[in-house]
Amino acid sequence: MKKNKHPPFVRRYPKIALFAIFIFTFCDSINAKISALPKDLSTIVESSGIPLDAISIVVQSVAENDPLVSINADVSRAPASLIKVVPTWVALETLGPSFKWRTEIYTLGPIRNGALEGDLLIKGYGDPYLVVEDLWHIVGELSRKGLRHVNGDLIVDSSYFSSDLSNVSSIDGGQDRLYNVPPNASMVNFKWINFVINPSSDGERTRITTVPQLPNLRILNSVEVSNKPCRGNNPNIKFNYFKKNKQDIVEISGSLPKSCKNYTLSRTALSPEAYLYGLFKLLINQWGGSISGNYVKAKHDPFMERKLFHQWNSKSLAEIVLRLNKWSNNLMARSLVYTIGAEILGPPGTRKKGIKYIGKYLSDRNIDIKQLHIENGSGLSRTTRVTTNLINDLLRKAWRSQIMPEFISSLSIAGEDGTTRKRFRGSKTENRIRVKTGTLKNVSSVGGYVFGKSGKVFSVVFIANHPNVDRASGPNFQEALMTWVSEL
Repeated sequence: MKKNKHPPFVRRYPKIALFAIFIFTFCDSINAKISALPKDLSTIVESSGIPLDAISIVVQSVAENDPLVSINADVSRAPASLIKVVPTWVALETLGPSFKWRTEIYTLGPIRNGALEGDLLIKGYGDPYLVVEDLWHIVGELSRKGLRHVNGDLIVDSSYFSSDLSNVSSIDGGQDRLYNVPPNASMVNFKWINFVINPSSDGERTRITTVPQLPNLRILNSVEVSNKPCRGNNPNIKFNYFKKNKQDIVEISGSLPKSCKNYTLSRTALSPEAYLYGLFKLLINQWGGSISGNYVKAKHDPFMERKLFHQWNSKSLAEIVLRLNKWSNNLMARSLVYTIGAEILGPPGTRKKGIKYIGKYLSDRNIDIKQLHIENGSGLSRTTRVTTNLINDLLRKAWRSQIMPEFISSLSIAGEDGTTRKRFRGSKTENRIRVKTGTLKNVSSVGGYVFGKSGKVFSVVFIANHPNVDRASGPNFQEALMTWVSEL
């Protein structure tokens, strides 16, 4: 029997191994500087149909002045979600890791025997991670303080952010998709609704339940059953949200195979204020209370007679950034830009204010921003542009910063958690790679830190923009590059 001459790593990860071998062949020592890809690796790139000028790479020891690898580092490219490291770093530096968002609850009338005779006002300050569990605790605190029933409306004040959405469209036209939800100062639970569809017990109809079960959302079920096999995760289901006679309605239509169970459609619906009202009404009922009125969007009135009844403080910024970067949450990133604008330049927070200050902060720290353009901070954009040099400069400054522990802990640990939890399997990098990834159509990117076997720490940035960069080739090159650096 003929033995395989290649070691297990090469047999299991041929592309990554080839990349490492080619780089090692090209580099006599880790102090050498590469200004172009090795010939053999260029051949691999060409065979993938990706020209060298579509790729930018920087690899540099955080303790050294010159990069080890620098390829097209000043070329401005679309970074996808890699851009999230910019607002998260600036926020940690300026607001501080312990910064918290507040949510204020005001009573607009007297409380008698547990009932508020008047309206209840909730003022949001842009908490990017106010989830259903938090609102449940808030309602519970109101009850413990003696407020169980509201004989009036729920007034929602979202004025801390000012959103001009008239000229803003979603990246793919999917307004009902969770990743396209725009910021709002009173956002709760990302406006997330799971529509769970099942065939009825007799197999002739379908039934739809929602999580959460918002009492102010009407569901029109037009989903029929079919005898087709249940394959994949894309049955012929259509979603349509609209308002009619001041009522929020979702119509779900199409067909579902009889054998499909618990088919879940995760979507967004309602305005932020209507969603907050519906969730509040659901939860206050669970606590044995009630609200008799509807919701009202607050109009700014400095003379409104109101009394602060309860204040909720969010998780710390360090905890928020960890969730934001590891799981690449677009709404949280966009909200953070608004928060920077409001907290530093004054309310109301806007996208333009936040982006303006971010640019100034980078420039004041000698980071070249001439080729930087940030549309919304999330990377879910076709116009956002950055260079690998800029991201590399930011990573190096973050490494020397007092907020370094919080920033690095927010990055995905390769093969362990976050966006790379299913990648780098078997590469035995042993927690030595911490990165933020980015993926869009025609875009693949990654940036972060690699702890080399020599004890050196490297900042590594990779961005590729090309139609042939897909969910396989892009990550393959990323893993090859990071794995090679980890061996240095």
